[in-house]
Amino acid sequence: MIITDKRRARLRDELAAAFETHPLEDGMDHPAERIMERALQSEETRRILEELRRCVLDAARPDFAAAVLRCLGGCAQAGTPAWRTALVRDALAMDEIEIRDAAVQAAEWWGGQAMRSVLGAHAEPVPWLRAYIQDVVEDLGEQAMFPVGAIMRASKKTGAGLSAGAADAVPDASGYRSDPPPCRP
Repeated sequence: MIITDKRRARLRDELAAAFETHPLEDGMDHPAERIMERALQSEETRRILEELRRCVLDAARPDFAAAVLRCLGGCAQAGTPAWRTALVRDALAMDEIEIRDAAVQAAEWWGGQAMRSVLGAHAEPVPWLRAYIQDVVEDLGEQAMFPVGAIMRASKKTGAGLSAGAADAVPDASGYRSDPPPCRP
């Protein structure tokens, strides 16, 4: 089955409706993530990823593009590591700051040395975003040295301000995402 223009439009419409009806909050599950997961579980994964990429790089709709990328960043296994790295690199090259900020957030969630390299190579002109990128680069460096880096990044992202030991002691609250939802590669 080939993903048709009608199915692409339906995916975009479903995502747009989810963003319009539910606020996007860091660290919380969002209905758009379930829409993406369901789409990525189809036999058309490659084409769905291409469509999600088009959504993320849509300069005409930067708020929508950023929201898609933030939710996609919550899917730990969306695409391959190379696909995710290329997506972040391309999103960082966009003029729209909302999309660049979302790219940094996705890179932080996905993690890894490839993301660290992409972020480190990016010359960000906006001071607050440049500082955020530097923090993420440092955190990703710590993640490579110490597994606890992922916990520290998650608590920093959610604003929980928990130490690594305290994060382990907090029970998982309903709707709170302690780990990104799995998506089919």
